[in-house]
Amino acid sequence: MAPPRVLVITTAYPLPHHPEFPITPWLWQLLEEAQKHGPRIEILASAYQGFTQDPPEPFRVHRYRYAPARLETLTHRTAIYDALKQNPARWALVPPLLLGGLVRAAHLQRHTRYDVVHVHWPLPFALLALPFRHTPLLYTFHGSDLAFLIGSGKVRRAFAPLIRRATAITVNSRFTRQRLLRYFPDLPRVEVLPMPPALQIPPPETWPPRDPHRILFVGRFIELKGGHVLLQAFARVLRAIPEAHLVMIGSGPEEETWKTLARQLGVASRITFRGSLPAQQLADEYPRAAIVAVPSYEIGTGQTEALGVVAIEAQAFGTPVVASRTGGLPEVVLHEKTGLLVPERDPEALARALIRLLRDAELRRRLGEAARKHYEQHFSVQSLGRRLADLYQLLASRRN
Repeated sequence: MAPPRVLVITTAYPLPHHPEFPITPWLWQLLEEAQKHGPRIEILASAYQGFTQDPPEPFRVHRYRYAPARLETLTHRTAIYDALKQNPARWALVPPLLLGGLVRAAHLQRHTRYDVVHVHWPLPFALLALPFRHTPLLYTFHGSDLAFLIGSGKVRRAFAPLIRRATAITVNSRFTRQRLLRYFPDLPRVEVLPMPPALQIPPPETWPPRDPHRILFVGRFIELKGGHVLLQAFARVLRAIPEAHLVMIGSGPEEETWKTLARQLGVASRITFRGSLPAQQLADEYPRAAIVAVPSYEIGTGQTEALGVVAIEAQAFGTPVVASRTGGLPEVVLHEKTGLLVPERDPEALARALIRLLRDAELRRRLGEAARKHYEQHFSVQSLGRRLADLYQLLASRRN
């Protein structure tokens, strides 16, 4: 059988002239790995401020315009849902974004025979798959789109016919799969296919030495990441272990709020806010840490950590994780095996777990070694890329 030709529809694709916008790097690494196993992959993505030209490798990219260049800012800088929350006026860009993509998709359907169409974030981008009436459709839910879908009965009813068009669906965790099937119990094949970490993982012999007092937080500075819970817990940690040091990497709308809280708690002098870091610098931070803290929780909209990519990245470097028992995190962090799980929104429980690990070097070593093995078996880009390529081949066979 010939290698399947796959069209991947997504919100954004990395911009060569804007490397500071690291949009979904884990997705492109996964697709590149999958392509090594045969599939020929093309991308349908929106423009950004008028940019429409991409190099031909590793994928052919079909970009479409949806507004004057100065207004084409709905994607790339941040997730669309966050962009809309930050500036509700951007909702006016959503209809032209979808219409522009639909027109380009219809053009591709008329001129190219695809064996599989793969839609990421099916809410709302399943609309762009409408022209492909006779092509197997693969939808991938990542969590934020599903939370929006199930959070509104009107939206759920409106999109139900589109969701049911899928030949198969992948989700990033069993947690997401259970949520999806709760509202759409009659869906076809739904597989758990996590996303790999975005970082290149160097060999362990090149890692820097660990700081036994260093706690690391990585993530967007938004409510559901629970940075304020970690700060409250860290104040308790310092009372027990004054040598402890917290490094917080990331940026976002909660940044000033969290910095103010650190000052109010009297712990700012023991915290380093690093801002967002390039991938290579971030790869140097994980192995330096004694512990990675992931204090996320479910917010009022129903959003939470559908998987927990930071926890996966930490385990790739053999760093034990203390995480909230929420969303898909218990699938990534195995309690008392690769890390510790605590109740969400509980600074006291989080502090106890952090103190326990900081005081017990042997426990950190044991959990870290198990975490590394867990990553290699279940979350490495090599294993996941092969699985995705096999799924493309299976779906393509249904068209022939």
